[in-house]
Amino acid sequence: MDYTEHLSALDILRRNRLVMLTATNTDGALQAQPMAAQKITDDGTVWFFLNTDSDLAKATQHKPEVNLAVAEKGSWISFSGTATLVDDKEKIDQLWSTTVADWFPQGKEDPAVALLKFQTETAKRWDSQTNNDSQTISFNTNQ
Repeated sequence: MDYTEHLSALDILRRNRLVMLTATNTDGALQAQPMAAQKITDDGTVWFFLNTDSDLAKATQHKPEVNLAVAEKGSWISFSGTATLVDDKEKIDQLWSTTVADWFPQGKEDPAVALLKFQTETAKRWDSQTNNDSQTISFNTNQ
């Protein structure tokens, strides 16, 4: 796919910031949970807040390969990539909002506050308007 498809997939993600993130837990089972994307860059990096004590934090440290799924009317996209736990106070300050504060009542200084950095490797898109089975979109910048 060309860069236009790459950006189109990201546009759908930006319009629908609530995603289902699927990770492999420490027992080996897949577990999905809703997450709110805080920032999405053109290279396919997606930033989330999470609690370092959460099952998701443990799962991504155990196995960093994860999936994001998002949908909007007539389009479904599955983003595959890797997740990394990030403890960067400057980035936390940059992305902090009143909405995030609702999830962390002790504030951004809470030692359990961290970021999850998702780096997209590929995305697969299904679109009912084009009747395509799917389109694979590469986010590998080395290609």
